[in-house]
Amino acid sequence: MNSLTLAASGESALASAGIPHLDASGLRAIVRRRHTPIPAGGRLAGTEEHGMLYTRGSTLRSTMEFLARAAGEAGCVAVLSRLTSEERAVVERAALTDDVAYSVALALWRSADVTMRPIDPRWAEHAGAEAIRVLGMQLYAGLLQKPGPVQFLTQHISLFQRYYRPGDMKVTEYAPGRATARLVGFEPGDTLFCRRLSGGWASVIEIAGGKDTTVEHARCSLEGDMFCEWVIRWK
Repeated sequence: MNSLTLAASGESALASAGIPHLDASGLRAIVRRRHTPIPAGGRLAGTEEHGMLYTRGSTLRSTMEFLARAAGEAGCVAVLSRLTSEERAVVERAALTDDVAYSVALALWRSADVTMRPIDPRWAEHAGAEAIRVLGMQLYAGLLQKPGPVQFLTQHISLFQRYYRPGDMKVTEYAPGRATARLVGFEPGDTLFCRRLSGGWASVIEIAGGKDTTVEHARCSLEGDMFCEWVIRWK
């Protein structure tokens, strides 16, 4: 076995990632708390601290660049018009490597879905794939360009953590032409995130040399599973 210790399956993997063992209602409560807007005082009633989720400005930028190409100027204007003034300001001003509240990305994707769904039902997957191929390669080419998919999957530096925090994407198993990856410590909040990551997975494997890549979102925490999990296959 190489120096990357593969995460164990089931509850042991969740425990090793620092995720408490809770029933479904407990997990849903965590998700609701994480995605509740922070009040002006910075705290939520009845909690010690709000568990903020973050993404990078590059996530917002790549989304808008995709929309500009796929929906045109009018489509971008329509998407931005549905955001609050605070959300729109973040989308328009955030630098590529700035930490921004993940809730802003969710608001942007949900608004984009209203515009894009009639045009391209798989727009979220396509946007995720393009984000890796374009801005991802500009920012993180060293992480993406590997001799093969297994070398990408077993590297010590996490590409996921370059885009989101807290949490990580853990490879729980791999074999020639196949791998399983599990999301730990991060709540998606919307299946648009899951779909975006499916497209991103396809791009990273292809950049690393995989051919005829397929990505299956096999388990989803938003559909009652304990975690999100992707099965990636390539030739």
